[in-house]
Amino acid sequence: MADILSNASGLSSSVAGIWFVFWAQRRTYELDYDLDRTMRTVRWSAVLAGFAAALLQGHRFVAVRIIGGIILLAFLCWPNFSYHVVGFWRRYFARPEV
Repeated sequence: MADILSNASGLSSSVAGIWFVFWAQRRTYELDYDLDRTMRTVRWSAVLAGFAAALLQGHRFVAVRIIGGIILLAFLCWPNFSYHVVGFWRRYFARPEV
């Protein structure tokens, strides 16, 4: 349990540093779209899933940890990613309204 908490605090501090740099740029140049409830839910669900995957222990989970870290950073540092993912989903996979 101590290993997991140690890894979580290290991961959190690393991610927070990266996020802060991207947040400052997005904030300065007003680059973010307004996210609706679905987009915010997708964003934070992906961030939590990526964080959980990045914390997996063991050598056989290396690929899962790397992919989880990429997902974590993509959705956390660039909220517009959820805007585009949900927009794509709505355009191509949503049922047509009757």
